[in-house]
Amino acid sequence: MEVAAAAGVYEEMLRVVEACAARIRWRLRPQSKRRLLNDIMFLCTGLRPVILMDYGGTMPQLQDNLCSLLHHARQEARILNPLRVMVIKDMLYLIHVQGLAEHVSPNGRSQYQLAFVDLEKSYCKVFTFSDHTSVFLVDCPVLHY
Repeated sequence: MEVAAAAGVYEEMLRVVEACAARIRWRLRPQSKRRLLNDIMFLCTGLRPVILMDYGGTMPQLQDNLCSLLHHARQEARILNPLRVMVIKDMLYLIHVQGLAEHVSPNGRSQYQLAFVDLEKSYCKVFTFSDHTSVFLVDCPVLHY
């Protein structure tokens, strides 16, 4: 019975997102609409902490549509409250705030040490990963979290 109740929450959330997309007149192709619904489901269920939004339009209209969609949908489905829009340069991401925080936290559920590579530097070279020692080697500036 618990599984059915949880499934009902997610089904209702998807109906709310679809209705809000229609309300703000975000005209998505069927394939993009299905991908958006799947991505939101992945975020809300914890399967992914962040999604790159490379469909559904171009900036800044994509950002406006997604922000408007989330604003309206959050009012009807509380499960969407942790979702936020993140923009880095011209790339738009939809993130689950707690999921992303847990993913990058050294004390979170991530079992790997994360290293952030500064991609602005032009002298990055090929990196290697050794499974048997769990050592991550990068020949460029790395910011450890």
